[in-house]
Amino acid sequence: MNVKVDRNNNSSHKNSAVSNRGIVKIVVVSIVISVAVVFLTYEYFLKSEERAVYEDVLQPKPEKLVAIRKQEDRKLHSYAVIDSEKNIYRIPIEKAIDLIVSESKESKEQD
Repeated sequence: MNVKVDRNNNSSHKNSAVSNRGIVKIVVVSIVISVAVVFLTYEYFLKSEERAVYEDVLQPKPEKLVAIRKQEDRKLHSYAVIDSEKNIYRIPIEKAIDLIVSESKESKEQD
């Protein structure tokens, strides 16, 4: 089998040099697309965060919820008789905490 090598580089196909302009265009387009994706992702994040803050903090509370919370606060911070026959009374939460802490200290001192 004879293989003929053309040493003068006169082959039947043309030398196709890689175009520098083509590579530069591809790189520039890739960078522009990457920057656009990062920017749009950041904007989406900001909008999502604003929506979450509005829903959790800034959105007006329903009147029924406000009324229920006021009623619960009154119960937490007031005295009341629950059952006088069984000697069950409601005391303010701060007072209850103080009593539990003092009882705990007394029991530790006795041990």
